[in-house]
Amino acid sequence: MSFLLETDRGCVTAPAGTGKTQLLAEAVATYRGSRPILVLTHTNAGVAAMRRRLKTLQVDQRYFQISTLDGLALRLVKMFPQRSCHQFDANAERIDYPAVREAMVKLLSGHAIDDVLKANFARILVDEYQDCDVVQHTIVCNLAELFPTCVLGDPLQQIFTFRGNTLPTWDVVQGHFHAHHTLNTPWRWLRAETPEFGNWLLGIRSALLNRQRIDLSQAPRANVEYIPSGNEEAIKGKLLALGREPGPSLIIGNSMVVGSRHQLGRITPGASIVEPVDLRDLTTFARDLDAQLSLGQAAGNSVLGIVHQFAQSVMTALPSQRELQSRIASIRSHRNINPPSPLESQAILLEDQPSYIAISGLLKLFHEIPSARVFRPTVFRTAIDAIAIVVTGHAPNLLAAVAEKRERMRHTSPELPRCAIGSTLLLKGLESEKALITDANDMNTRHLYVALTRASKKVVVCATSPHLPLRV
Repeated sequence: MSFLLETDRGCVTAPAGTGKTQLLAEAVATYRGSRPILVLTHTNAGVAAMRRRLKTLQVDQRYFQISTLDGLALRLVKMFPQRSCHQFDANAERIDYPAVREAMVKLLSGHAIDDVLKANFARILVDEYQDCDVVQHTIVCNLAELFPTCVLGDPLQQIFTFRGNTLPTWDVVQGHFHAHHTLNTPWRWLRAETPEFGNWLLGIRSALLNRQRIDLSQAPRANVEYIPSGNEEAIKGKLLALGREPGPSLIIGNSMVVGSRHQLGRITPGASIVEPVDLRDLTTFARDLDAQLSLGQAAGNSVLGIVHQFAQSVMTALPSQRELQSRIASIRSHRNINPPSPLESQAILLEDQPSYIAISGLLKLFHEIPSARVFRPTVFRTAIDAIAIVVTGHAPNLLAAVAEKRERMRHTSPELPRCAIGSTLLLKGLESEKALITDANDMNTRHLYVALTRASKKVVVCATSPHLPLRV
């Protein structure tokens, strides 16, 4: 803990589960300087989680400030637009954060605000440093010219290398932050009374860092189970068990195939999907609905189709669109023997008088079907809440309301379901008692390590071979 507050340029390598976040929080809790420590991380959810931890430790707020790296850059670039040479587009749907980062580099490189920064902060701590891209790394290196700085992270959890996102290697990081410290106590597994599991996970790091395969048959049998990918019956049994058993669990699906994770949600009672923060599906739904509702009554049939398709994407056991349309046609032509159900009446109302109120009513009636189960609760609840914002006149359209809800959610840590389904990208940083890796075949070294280290008691790995990763 003292290392974080004593080093001028330090780097802490922190394997998963070795107490990095608690170490950082306790270091801030012992600080008593005249200017605050600036704690930086990557996500608003991470900021919220750190705030809660410091609140639990009863740390006086005058001793720290917490921000995301992008949040700090955005704030300073907005304060000094001329010196950063950046103009914001007021009509843009979203902020161009890569451009903001480049502007932040320009601002810091000019040294015009050095005195301003020095007057406000005493030291900088950067969490989850393995997630920094090269521009963010340049920003932190510039800040380190002004302040004692310590960065914390784990090169084996550096998995955000996609969409052209270039990350500095850990050797490069340690070249700039040359005082090194490594955490080596598996606190997550000591607390769970599974020390053999924790020590095995620490022991395989050397092989994985050297791009070598590990042998799951050599892992502690009580904690690591291997199932061949072709044994579908066994895998389905594990999925059903995780959905029913007590205690938190994670189902880790394919990072690149969203639909496969949604299918896992459909077939696993008791499980819910962890959603990406951009809520892309909901944004598309809102944009399509706004466009159709602007056309008035003539768009009633299209609106019903959009709503039904959305409902099917978030919950199970709904009537098919063909069944619903057939029933509506029968009711309209008075050929029906059974009277319309409340759901059918609402669907007809939506076709005849398309409105946000009618949409909300139909979604709620879909939810009330006895056999229905919402497996994407975040998307469903956000849709209902966003529609309510429009209905009450607090947003001009559904797209604006969804954007408002999405931005609020970025600043909170999501409440995880007991059994959560996600990818390594969505579940990194989380932990549970049990985890099931449904397809380890396509995982590289880092994704495999992140997946293996989520569970404190037991992990089940499904792959074609126990010698992993297949992609070294």
